[in-house]
Amino acid sequence: LLDSAKYAIPFGFVIYATYDLTNLATFKDYTVSTAVIDIIWGSILAFIVTVLTKYTMRLFRKRGSQ
Repeated sequence: LLDSAKYAIPFGFVIYATYDLTNLATFKDYTVSTAVIDIIWGSILAFIVTVLTKYTMRLFRKRGSQ
């Protein structure tokens, strides 16, 4: 479960950093603190979603094999 989740944090970081750094470059009032908070949030969110998805998949597999 946590094996695949360890890839989720860097994935979320890259995805959210791409979005937020683009916003920093293009929007005048977009702040660095907003970008940093959003990148951290995205990393955590990707981790949570990955863990919940893997857990749900395990539940469905157990029910299917009964």
